[in-house]
Amino acid sequence: MLIIICCALLFFICDLLIDCTVPEEILAQPITIGVIVLSLVLSVILGIILHELGHLICGLISGYTFQSFTVFSFLFTYKDNKLKVKKLAIPGLGGQCLMNAPEVENPPFLLYNLGGILANIFFGVLSIALGWFIQNYYATIFLFIFGFTHLTFAVINGLPQKKHIITNDMENILLFKKNPREYKYITSALQIQNMMLEGLRAKDYPEKLVSRVDDIQTQNAVLGNAFYISKLIDIHDFENSIIELERTIESNKAVPVNQAELINLLEFCYIVTKRDVSQTEKYKDKTILSILKQMSTNPSVLLTNYTKALLIEKDAEKAKDYHEQFNSLEKKYPFPGDYQSTKELFEIVEKMA
Repeated sequence: MLIIICCALLFFICDLLIDCTVPEEILAQPITIGVIVLSLVLSVILGIILHELGHLICGLISGYTFQSFTVFSFLFTYKDNKLKVKKLAIPGLGGQCLMNAPEVENPPFLLYNLGGILANIFFGVLSIALGWFIQNYYATIFLFIFGFTHLTFAVINGLPQKKHIITNDMENILLFKKNPREYKYITSALQIQNMMLEGLRAKDYPEKLVSRVDDIQTQNAVLGNAFYISKLIDIHDFENSIIELERTIESNKAVPVNQAELINLLEFCYIVTKRDVSQTEKYKDKTILSILKQMSTNPSVLLTNYTKALLIEKDAEKAKDYHEQFNSLEKKYPFPGDYQSTKELFEIVEKMA
């Protein structure tokens, strides 16, 4: 609620500044509406990009190395002196800059995680100042909207949010300061994702990075155990996968997007082990159902839907459609090893039909 109030207040101030600096006859022109709409769209896109660039620059200053840069569903990596673009849609994620932590016992996390907020504050204040002094009315409108959009992003990421489908920057910082072990889960996850970009399969995750998490008390502990579950599924140990999935889901510590992923995998494991898949419905609420719908082109969701269609609904045409959607992802999906693992599971399900 506090975030909503702050954001509304910022845009109220933005509206007042525009009214004070732009004549009413200019504001009444149809072209001005177009300028306002275009300014909002560009401000959101550029705001996300500059926020992530803030993480990138502050990460480099802190000794991190570049891994990937995501804007909406486009994931950019730099490998062999080539920029590569893949597709990866994560519900609730506008952008993300992932970096490899420096190889020290306690990697610095504060500046890297604050980088996006600092960038938004800097560009927000700079744009508003320029808008106040510039002589062109349309430029003034754009700069005010651009500036206040940046400040809005700073508020959204700078005030901790616990009840959101993914955690924001400040919530992460508070978690890491409260319990340094939390950052170890994140640094391990960053290392694993870097290996996944190189083509590593879950079954080959190094034991020093991935093991069973006994005490699941935080969302990052969930993340740690999720990698362990992926390893179990990749070696086709579906029985133990179910045990770990249920234990992790029932901890109620996962952020919604991770909870949805875990429930989806549980459904798959239930079906292939001939359990009653309707028992997984108790874990779904409106938020989870909405996230799963948004993740409909994710390889693991396509796998579960394929499995349902083929083994439960006995609908070969529907299953074929899911399979074709999965096949179309081969060149777009950023994690080739994960794709091959999922492809192997498709083949197992096909043999069960």
